[in-house]
Amino acid sequence: MFTESREIPNLHIKRVPSPFTPAEILEYLAVVQFTPLPTLPPLDAPQNWPDFAPTLANLEALMRRHLLAFPYENTEAHYTPNHLFSYRPRDVFARLVRARRGLGSVCIGHNTLFKGILQGLGYLCVRFFSFCYSTAAGVDLDWQTSRGPPKLGAMAHMINLVQPCDTPSPEYPEPVPHLVDVGYGGIGDHTMLLRPLPLIHGATVTSFCAPEEHRLMRGPRPANESALQGDAPVAQGWFLQARASPSAEWRTPHWFSTAEYTESDFEWISFCISMLLTDNVAGCIKLHELPSGEIARMFVGGSKAVRKVGKKLQLLEQWKWEEERIDGFRRLIGLCLDEEEALRSVRGRGVALPIRRDAQGVPNASTEAQFTQKIHSRLDPAGGVLSGTASVLTSKRAIKTRGGEFDVDDVAKTPREMTFD
Repeated sequence: MFTESREIPNLHIKRVPSPFTPAEILEYLAVVQFTPLPTLPPLDAPQNWPDFAPTLANLEALMRRHLLAFPYENTEAHYTPNHLFSYRPRDVFARLVRARRGLGSVCIGHNTLFKGILQGLGYLCVRFFSFCYSTAAGVDLDWQTSRGPPKLGAMAHMINLVQPCDTPSPEYPEPVPHLVDVGYGGIGDHTMLLRPLPLIHGATVTSFCAPEEHRLMRGPRPANESALQGDAPVAQGWFLQARASPSAEWRTPHWFSTAEYTESDFEWISFCISMLLTDNVAGCIKLHELPSGEIARMFVGGSKAVRKVGKKLQLLEQWKWEEERIDGFRRLIGLCLDEEEALRSVRGRGVALPIRRDAQGVPNASTEAQFTQKIHSRLDPAGGVLSGTASVLTSKRAIKTRGGEFDVDDVAKTPREMTFD
């Protein structure tokens, strides 16, 4: 399954400018509470910060601050009108950094933002080339519980490969590319990476707390999923593995190659993930650093909220209504949704909890206004003045006519003579 090789990949990646300005990068650093804040670079060299070096230590610190600042969450696919994840760098920056509403994203959003920040901070520097680019990973959705060989799904997870300007240890004379992933959620026995992981066969790092570990193993895609010979250079890739303790078995969350993917590729991946999540769990994972230095993981989703510290899992709350879950996002995570927009967007979807106001027959003012606008726009598309008034029965989604009542959605397709009282 694995290829016993200590060869370090030579990626030869060219210098690419950041999608963010130095001022925006400084804004990001302030939001994630990175200290000390560096001095802005000169205008003619926006990636050469005078008092910030693109080192492995700074990369690990940035990764930690990002994971603590922003939640891993998929509310964008459920509680927004278009049900699509943001994937363009500036859109993700606006959502996570500028909105200041405690919002997060999934892998594509997080790693797109983080990649742009690293590029702007000099991880593509002049003297010591620090490389950063993106690829995709095939995910084993059953990796938390499966004990057999990995069964990889589609290439549906984005990661970054970053090369600091220094080496991970004295035994390596040259800088080494590192796997950097700030967008892989999890609340089970194994979780996302907390530290950069060098792209070296067998390299191992501790996760949130010992004895949980992650490692990289070089090897081809599983033989039953590939038509290529295992020794073909193009077939070679990397398995990310995790285990709860040294005595536990290694599990494989995903496999990736060093083939580069572009924004156009991730546009399609993002769209597909958004569509596939219709009946998945609506959830959010937020990390908190305790005074002891341990990392607490809070999960708000489904119909409950749980908190995990080390191996201890605590049930905090359970909910019956969608309004309670939206309030739980705000109180427990700090993720603030527009409740009216969220309820309109999630209503009728597979992830939705029962909506209390619907069950109690409470009229929704914003919904009534929306239906009224919908009816008027359909009855008089030219924008003319209608005489009289139409009686809108929002609870029945009907309006009165000379022949009785008919459904609002029929207005657009069944012209009728209207009378107005």
